[in-house]
Amino acid sequence: MLSCIDRINIAIPDSYTSQLIVDGVITDEPGPYTVTLTKSTRIEKFLQFHRELISGARVIISDNVGNSELLIETEPGVYQTKTNGIQGMIGREYSLRIQTDEGKVYESKPDKMHPVGEIDSLYYELETVQPIDKPTQYGFRVFVDAQGAPDRDNLLR
Repeated sequence: MLSCIDRINIAIPDSYTSQLIVDGVITDEPGPYTVTLTKSTRIEKFLQFHRELISGARVIISDNVGNSELLIETEPGVYQTKTNGIQGMIGREYSLRIQTDEGKVYESKPDKMHPVGEIDSLYYELETVQPIDKPTQYGFRVFVDAQGAPDRDNLLR
């Protein structure tokens, strides 16, 4: 009987190096749209529930037909478009450009806004659970019947 072991070398990023976290969304509904910038933290710091916000950045949303908007920092790490600013349109591509006050530049790949499907119905059912050693627990199960857009992958959330 023989066996062999192939060593695999996996490059693990330095655990002391933090990464940029970008949280935001653009839709075809009127804004303002919000983008929040934070830094990742080590797992030990995560347990302290403290987010390191990134202030002083230039955040720009742009589309593929030449529209763009510089977002305004409304509070530390939180950037927003104007109420009557850029608005998403189905069929256009949108990208995000971030320049930190340290001079680092991050650019997203353009992403096309596709049409969504339709919600046919939204309903709920009361659910009762009777644990052996606890009082009765009540809750709701919420259901959605929907259809995605035709000819799409329909990646919905």
